[in-house]
Amino acid sequence: MYNRIEERTGNILAEFASGVEEFMNFASSQPLALSSGGKFYCPCITCHNDKFLTGRKIWNHLYSRGFMENYYIWYMHGEELDVDLGTSHVDTSFSSSNQAEDANVEDDNVEDRYVQMVNDAFPDTSNIDNYYQEDQGNQNAEEPNSEAKKFYDMLDAAKTPLYDGCHEGHSQLFLASRYMNLHADNNMTERGVDQWAELITELLPDENHATESYYEMEKLMRNLALPYHTIDVCIENCMIFWREDEKWDACKFCGTPRYKPSDGRTKIPYSRMWYLPIGDRLKRLYQSEKTASAMRWHAEHESAEGECVILQMRLSGKIFNNYILASPRNPEMFTLDYVQMDLIHLACPVIIRYGL
Repeated sequence: MYNRIEERTGNILAEFASGVEEFMNFASSQPLALSSGGKFYCPCITCHNDKFLTGRKIWNHLYSRGFMENYYIWYMHGEELDVDLGTSHVDTSFSSSNQAEDANVEDDNVEDRYVQMVNDAFPDTSNIDNYYQEDQGNQNAEEPNSEAKKFYDMLDAAKTPLYDGCHEGHSQLFLASRYMNLHADNNMTERGVDQWAELITELLPDENHATESYYEMEKLMRNLALPYHTIDVCIENCMIFWREDEKWDACKFCGTPRYKPSDGRTKIPYSRMWYLPIGDRLKRLYQSEKTASAMRWHAEHESAEGECVILQMRLSGKIFNNYILASPRNPEMFTLDYVQMDLIHLACPVIIRYGL
């Protein structure tokens, strides 16, 4: 899959060409491609599953550039994350029966992915999705509470077409989510996002539901976001102004002022950090059907004698500690390393075990 060029002749290897054909046949037969006029995400080393292109362009990209790293499981193209529990081999072969089963999965399309994303973010209210269509047509329906209203609004954004006649699954939430991904992946400024949004809106039909600015996208996506806290930090990184130290106006170690000089009432700190509570993020991983099985892998996987567990976890795109924990809900430690935005990021969070 990754050996592309024959060193002696400089020609494309027959094995690579066969792998590309297998991928193209599989991806083009999935509901996403069938409902989008033959378009799907390009997994080449440059596009990195961010660009939605025609099959011919993707074929050209793969032949000229090769596949992105570690894309052994074609999860963006319909393949389920299925790790063989008895061996260190990850099955990436597909039969016609497998493809038929995948094609018959109910609502297995772009829209369903975004609706599921909304359900994952509102686990306590997602059961009212069964009555969503009935409530829409009931003029005497009781006004929903604030949490249910957020859920209804996000469900509307996920289910309402971007404009009449657009591809199935292309909704307001779909477009806003793609905008925010591009904003993060390419270090785009808010002004740059605004300009792209303005251009795309001009290209769409007049009656459309596209978000027209970064502010509108952020407002729409806010209900899906996980909580975070901003904490002021000493500019010399001596301390954080938090809890018992929250009221200090200068660093208690080096004496550096906490705030910038200002005539206004709002105090602006020199430096600030973002604290992302890990508990809420772990809960979201367990709530999603797509990631819950991977979060339990460390407890449910049975390694065969002599099996290279680290290799198997690497191939599945996840690296977990190979200790069998007391509860499947208690992850001990994992690492994530990847290349994105042309910068190398290595994150090695240590997670303290506790029940969620």
